[in-house]
Amino acid sequence: MNSSTKLRSPPLASLMILDDPDAIRAADYYGALADLFAYPEQADRVIASDCAASVEAVDGAVDNVVLVGMGASRIAAQTVATVAYPFAKIPVVVALDGRLPGYVGARTLVVLVSYAGQTQDCIEAYGDACRRGARVVMVTSGGELESLADGTPLVRLPGGLRSDFALPSQILGCLLLFERLGIAPSQTGAIAEAVMLMRRQRACFTIETPAGDNYAKLLANALTGKLPVLYASSPRLAPVVDHWKARVNSAAKRLSHAGSFPEMTHNELLGWRNALSQSGTWAVVAVRDRGDSVEECTRMDAALDAIPMDVPIHEVFVDGDTLLARLWTGLYFAEVATCYLAVASGELPTAI
Repeated sequence: MNSSTKLRSPPLASLMILDDPDAIRAADYYGALADLFAYPEQADRVIASDCAASVEAVDGAVDNVVLVGMGASRIAAQTVATVAYPFAKIPVVVALDGRLPGYVGARTLVVLVSYAGQTQDCIEAYGDACRRGARVVMVTSGGELESLADGTPLVRLPGGLRSDFALPSQILGCLLLFERLGIAPSQTGAIAEAVMLMRRQRACFTIETPAGDNYAKLLANALTGKLPVLYASSPRLAPVVDHWKARVNSAAKRLSHAGSFPEMTHNELLGWRNALSQSGTWAVVAVRDRGDSVEECTRMDAALDAIPMDVPIHEVFVDGDTLLARLWTGLYFAEVATCYLAVASGELPTAI
């Protein structure tokens, strides 16, 4: 994972705190960064647990799949649906909330994703799914969902984590479930690549790594005091910018905006014409994939050139040969960068 910057004006925020490991630890006294830097080991535990082994394959017994989750659980569901998209022989969608689509019935698989098992939308969806006779699988570490299960198949995730920092567990739990059910082929190689790249990112993002060598710190510094506008170069990377926006909200306690190409070029691009009269603190983060087509690259370059010259643009490139790895390097960069943004902004980088 790396980033580059088209800075039309220099960042004004000080790098002092981000170059002081003791100050970072003091500001992050609940240990959010420590949780993030334990993500590779978290992933290892999920893989070793073989958590989906007890779920029986469906093999033609369902016509569609609906994933339900909120917050980080929704991002996990969105990521897995994106990875499954090129392979799935049946529709895989992410519900908007706890209300299930009208077509849900006996040949629907409803997957409830909630790490702590306390998400009200998932609990409501469980009751609705049961009333309609749908097949249900829960991806959780326990909580009220498990207490309601009553024989419902369960992908039990390793416990002991804070819900805000259980994204690897939820993504991998859902991926292993999809493999087990035959909805998507094995992602073993893609998972191994994603975890390998995450370890490489972690080595570059540590608290001790100076900001000059730490892309996550550099971008956090550049976004301090700004209103971030996050764009994905294609819908494939939408989970990255959606999660980034949510983490700016919850960790840095700042507003943000997220969108993706090509939709951005149809209407939103025109909004930049008068954007500086609304706010003088915009900053654009363009999340790009080196695998983007020539057409996608050309379209995004042209759109970014149309943004007012006073708005700084930061380009972030995801890494990896597989879609899962590219998504995960983007998600992990977003997680760490927003924690550093919270510290630089004087906020506690957790969701409280």
